[in-house]
Amino acid sequence: MSPVRNISTEQMKEAAKEDKCTILDVREKVDFEAEHVPLAINMPIDEPDEDVKDLDKDKTLIVYCRAGGESRKVAQDLSEQGFKDVRVLEGGFMGWKRGVQKEFMK
Repeated sequence: MSPVRNISTEQMKEAAKEDKCTILDVREKVDFEAEHVPLAINMPIDEPDEDVKDLDKDKTLIVYCRAGGESRKVAQDLSEQGFKDVRVLEGGFMGWKRGVQKEFMK
């Protein structure tokens, strides 16, 4: 089991550009459908995680929730299931959204 580390929005963007990661949104489906990080897969925290078996255990797995608290628990569980590099998005979806807004304002 590897330790779960944080990842910044900028680092996540770079990893996504290079197709080196899978982005996992663990918020409820209604929140995901309203807005989400591009390329993210929705796997709500309160639903069975059968889809986990379809994820590539060798890619970096980036997990986020609304603000970052719940995603750490999910990330730890995924690490225990054999995912080699599991990261938590700093600030969750709200942090990502603030980062996008800052970039837009430049």
